[in-house]
Amino acid sequence: MPLNERLSAYGKLGVARNERKVNLASNGVGYSDNDNGVYGAVGLQYALGQNLSLVGEYERYGKQPEIGAKADVVSVGLKVGF
Repeated sequence: MPLNERLSAYGKLGVARNERKVNLASNGVGYSDNDNGVYGAVGLQYALGQNLSLVGEYERYGKQPEIGAKADVVSVGLKVGF
């Protein structure tokens, strides 16, 4: 969705399948868990030129796990068109 000549906003919606595995080699104890949840993201894109944009995004991958990586991601990057 364009906000002005150079700035636009976007959203994503879908389903996330997450799998977590923890193995402690020293004593052979392991843990495994998986779940399905809603995937959602919102972002902004700022055009620096015709084929170059700066992108910032917040993503949420399903439920917050008890063990393992968090379900939230914030990223900033450059998008190059070919």
